[in-house]
Amino acid sequence: MSRHAALPALLVLSGLLAVRPAPAAAASGWSVRLVHADGDSSGTAELHIQGDRFRVSEEGNPQEAIVDSKGVTVVDDAKRSYTVVTYEQMEATLGAMSKMVQGVQESQRKALEDAMKSLPPEQKAQVEKQLAALKGSSSGAGESSGDVKVTATGDKATIAGLPARKSVVSLDGKPSMEIWLTPEIPVGPVKELLTRLGKLAPGQAGIQARYVEALEGVDGFPLKVVDLDPEHGGTVMTVTEAVSRDFPDSEFAPPAGFEKTAFDLGAMGK
Repeated sequence: MSRHAALPALLVLSGLLAVRPAPAAAASGWSVRLVHADGDSSGTAELHIQGDRFRVSEEGNPQEAIVDSKGVTVVDDAKRSYTVVTYEQMEATLGAMSKMVQGVQESQRKALEDAMKSLPPEQKAQVEKQLAALKGSSSGAGESSGDVKVTATGDKATIAGLPARKSVVSLDGKPSMEIWLTPEIPVGPVKELLTRLGKLAPGQAGIQARYVEALEGVDGFPLKVVDLDPEHGGTVMTVTEAVSRDFPDSEFAPPAGFEKTAFDLGAMGK
């Protein structure tokens, strides 16, 4: 084709491109609805994720949590109030609580040691077990023992319309949890929160801190989690709906007109 013949063809092509609608940009956020179970209780929660922020709410609970890189904002719809809790505040509060607990445990240990002096041998053995338990909990031994590994099995499934791959979490070589993960939903902000919370008070977090550590190298949002305990196991979380969408900035901010209240760890759980 000569240069003169190609020119009209390019003009026609450019005209077609001009009138053809541009492809829609992919939404940057996700709305996730899930069902969770904890022992005899269960519930439904909704999670909105976008960028480095997410918002989680649960049916029947007036409190919602908005999480970003700075901390957590707890919104109470019933009281029309909200409280901002930074990671630094959490660390300071949990650190103080940890010291208080260790002080109580030390007092209990000394009292038991004094009581042992006048006890018969059989009762002394029972007290020694209590002392060993107190020493283990105060030193954070439960946090350092045990080995957690996450292994991809290669199994695939479709859950809530999304592709998922199965991984098995093992504790000390024994399978303890089955997780179905999808790479479609960003997991960064959720993992950041879990990681930071797990490191705030490792002595109290115990095995949960090790699970969080093991999951740091796993890429994917959990669509289904199954507890493999032969006695009390079962499905503990399943995503029932996942929709890609964009959220306005207001979605990750307290509602207008709500009163800001001071951080009080004791009052937050009420």
